[in-house]
Amino acid sequence: MQQQSSREFISKESIGGLMLIAATIVALIISNTPLKSAYQHLLGMRFSVMIESHGLSKPLLLWINDGLMTIFFFVIGLELKRECLTGHLREVKNVILPVMAAIGGVVLPIIIFLLLNFYQPQYHKGWAIPMATDIAFALGIMSLYSHRVSKEMKIFLLTLAIIDDLIAIVVIGIFHSHSLSWYSLLIAGICVCLLLIINRAGVKRLTPYFLIGLILWVSVLKSGVHATLSGVILAFFIPLEGKKKEPILKNLEDDLHPVVAFIVLPVFAFANAGIEFYRFSWNSFYHSIPLGIMFGLLIGKPLGVLSFTYITQKITRVKMLTSWLDIAIIGSFAGIGFTMSLFIASLAFGENAYVLDLCRLGILLGSILSIVLASFLIAFHKRDVIPDTKT
Repeated sequence: MQQQSSREFISKESIGGLMLIAATIVALIISNTPLKSAYQHLLGMRFSVMIESHGLSKPLLLWINDGLMTIFFFVIGLELKRECLTGHLREVKNVILPVMAAIGGVVLPIIIFLLLNFYQPQYHKGWAIPMATDIAFALGIMSLYSHRVSKEMKIFLLTLAIIDDLIAIVVIGIFHSHSLSWYSLLIAGICVCLLLIINRAGVKRLTPYFLIGLILWVSVLKSGVHATLSGVILAFFIPLEGKKKEPILKNLEDDLHPVVAFIVLPVFAFANAGIEFYRFSWNSFYHSIPLGIMFGLLIGKPLGVLSFTYITQKITRVKMLTSWLDIAIIGSFAGIGFTMSLFIASLAFGENAYVLDLCRLGILLGSILSIVLASFLIAFHKRDVIPDTKT
C-alpha cells in the first residue's frame, strides 16, 4: 500500500514536471517576442470579488501566486499529514537519512548565496531562494532516466523534497510576512479553533472544512502573513478517514494532484518564468545574485545532500538502500529548484523587477546545470535497473 502510494505520487509528479518544462519554454518564448506586451497585459489585468465596498481586487499574477499556489500548498499539507501518519515518513529509520539530506541541501545553498552576496546587504533577503527543491520538475526529469534510476532513488528524492518543502513553508511564514493586521490574525485564529473543534467532534464531511478554510484564506491574506500558509493549516485538519473507514484524505489528495500537476504548477510557471533576455548584458551573468542562486543550486544542493547523508550514516549506521553515487545524483536532481525558488524570489524581490529578473536568471541557470550534472553522473552508472512498470 505504501509503495503503491509512492508510485502514484511519482507518476503524477513526473508527468507534471514535463508540463512544467513546456510551460516554462512557452513563457520564455513569449517574453522575448512581440507577444510580450500581451503577456504582461494579461498578468496585470485586475480581477475583483466584491461585496458592496468589501472584497479583494488583485492583478491576475497575484491571484495565481496567492490563490492557485494555496491549492499547491494544501496538497503538500495533505501529503505531509498522510506520509507522517500512515506512509513513508512514519518510521524513523526511513526518514533519518532523507531528513538530514534535506537539511544539508538547505544549509549549504544558503551559505553559498550569502558568501557571494556578503558585501551586498540589500540582497541578503534572497538567502532562501536556492534552498528549495521543485518536486514536480525534479521527478519529471528523473523519469526520463527510468532505466538508470532505481525505485529507492525516487523515494529518497521524494522524501527529501517533501521535507525541503516543509522547511520552505516555515521560512515563508517566518521571514516573508509583512506588516501584520492583528484584526485579520484574530479572525484567522478563530478559524483555526473552529477547524480544531469540528475535527475533534468527528465531522467527516469536507464542506464545513472548506467553508472555514475559505474564510481562513481571506483573513490570512489580509493579515500580512502569506496566504499560501492557510492551505497547509487547513490540510492538517482534514480527517484521515470517514465514518465507513474510507480514506477521505487520500481520496482528496488523489483528486487534487492532477489539478496541481496539470494546471496549478504549469500556470504558475507560465506566469512567473518569463525572462526578457534583452535586459541582460554579459555582466549580468557575473552578478552576485544569479551567481549565488546558481552555485547554491548547482553546488550547494548536491554537496549538502551528500555530506549530511554521509555524516548521518556514519553516526547512526542506518542501512543504505542506495549507493553514494546514487546520493550524489539525487542531490543534483534536488538542485532543480524551479517553482519554489521562483515563488520565494517573488516574495523577496517582487517590488524590484530587475533584481527579480536576475533571480529568475540564476534559478533557470542553476536548475538547467543541475539537470546537466545529474545526467553526467547517471552516465557513470555501470548497471541498468529493472524499470518499475507500475510507475
